[in-house]
Amino acid sequence: MSRGGGARLLIGVDGTEVDAGTAALLRETGCRGVVLFARNLVDAAQARRLIADLRAAAPGPLLVCVDQEGGRVVRLARGVTVFPGNLALGACDDEALAEAQGQVQGAELAALGVDLNLAPVVDLLLPPGNAAIGTRSLGADPARVAALAAALVRGQRAAGVGSCLKHFPGLGAAEVDPHVTVSRAALPEAGWEPHLAPYVHCLRDARGLAVMSTHLVAEAYDREHLATFAPAVLRRLLRGRLGFDGLLVSDDLCMGAVPPGDLARAAVAAATAGHDLVAVCHGPEGQRAAASALGRALAEGRLEEGEHARALERCDDLQRLAPGRVPERDGAALARTIARRAMHRFGDARGLLPLPPDARVLVVHGGAGVRSVVAEAPRAAGVADGEARLRALFAAWPAVGSARLDEDPSQAAIERLVARAEGFDRVVWLARELRGRAGLRFLLARACHRLADRLVLVHLRDPFDQALVDTGVTSIASFGEVECQLEATVEVLGGDLEPRGRLPAPIRP
Repeated sequence: MSRGGGARLLIGVDGTEVDAGTAALLRETGCRGVVLFARNLVDAAQARRLIADLRAAAPGPLLVCVDQEGGRVVRLARGVTVFPGNLALGACDDEALAEAQGQVQGAELAALGVDLNLAPVVDLLLPPGNAAIGTRSLGADPARVAALAAALVRGQRAAGVGSCLKHFPGLGAAEVDPHVTVSRAALPEAGWEPHLAPYVHCLRDARGLAVMSTHLVAEAYDREHLATFAPAVLRRLLRGRLGFDGLLVSDDLCMGAVPPGDLARAAVAAATAGHDLVAVCHGPEGQRAAASALGRALAEGRLEEGEHARALERCDDLQRLAPGRVPERDGAALARTIARRAMHRFGDARGLLPLPPDARVLVVHGGAGVRSVVAEAPRAAGVADGEARLRALFAAWPAVGSARLDEDPSQAAIERLVARAEGFDRVVWLARELRGRAGLRFLLARACHRLADRLVLVHLRDPFDQALVDTGVTSIASFGEVECQLEATVEVLGGDLEPRGRLPAPIRP
């Protein structure tokens, strides 16, 4: 059994099977944990084989983790349920639904051999429309986020799978996505209380719980260091004041917010700051260097032996989580229920909904806008954007055209699209993130001015773009774009579903 310094690593591996290189990496690092990404996963059967082979190749116990949040962050999509994601769940505001989702997710992951789901996200959407977290959040209300997160945790724990609250002390306070660059939060200590509230609530029953930190400078606690390297955040705040004694995991050190250069030094700094597992998700060379550095730090006493042993015990504790009695549920039906319950209508002052059955409908799609690199594209994630799929979704309207947007369309392309749209009775724009692209914002302004009498705006990914929409324009939100959410959207457009979802966060500050 590996108990050396490298056991403090949580690594990512390449490929969909364990080859000689992966087996050697596991042996040489002695890592205690592996996190799986979309690059590793094809379907449920392959995932089950891969996990079994990883365990067989590891020199000791292996904690197997995955980010299966739902919505934008889904690593496995074939053979398991793809849920709508946190903001949709927040729009439902139903703890029973959240617990049921946790049970299904947990049971499906447990059947594959996964020990720890790196979810739920408990970051608040404060301020509204925070680009660092977006639809991965359950909302802005600390009490409701706490209750829904606790329900997800209960469900997963009942299935024998651990949960990981993230991103401590609160990525909702970040100005930018730490996957890209460093973000600072200038909140005073009192300003952190809403962001800490979900942790306080969920940690009342910390069985099967882990916490993941984030690469954010929380100036109230440490003005110089990222939380990842700040004992004031990890030891005094999380371990001390909040009393958390479970597994503490760092976010991936291979991110834009972590200073480039010496990954090995960063791994040791993260471990000495208080992490049990240090995530290095990319690059065998850097992973080996980090393992060697952690080994030296342990041998030289910079990593305290008692803390090191306790860190590994916390990994063992998560693997000892015993499943309870989980009722059998139809995951696909549950996902559809969440998607349908979440649908929200901002307004329809002109009475454009439902679309008349004989309407000539132009469907505008594409133009993805800004997207975090955390949102990998899994195989068969249920996100539809192809022409054939759009035709199938809108089959109820015989006269349908489609127009695909570029990432940042030119003014000439926009004018051509607007002129074309004037020949249709309804224009359904399946919009994603608009704020990050000047061309898309210009198109929105032109569409609100020239097409308001026929425009139906659907916020697929970022409902906070509604702040840019003229009063009186018909608009709805699905809070995501997995298959069941697109189907629910079409039900609303056709009049078969009344949108009643609550808005989980204010559109404007």
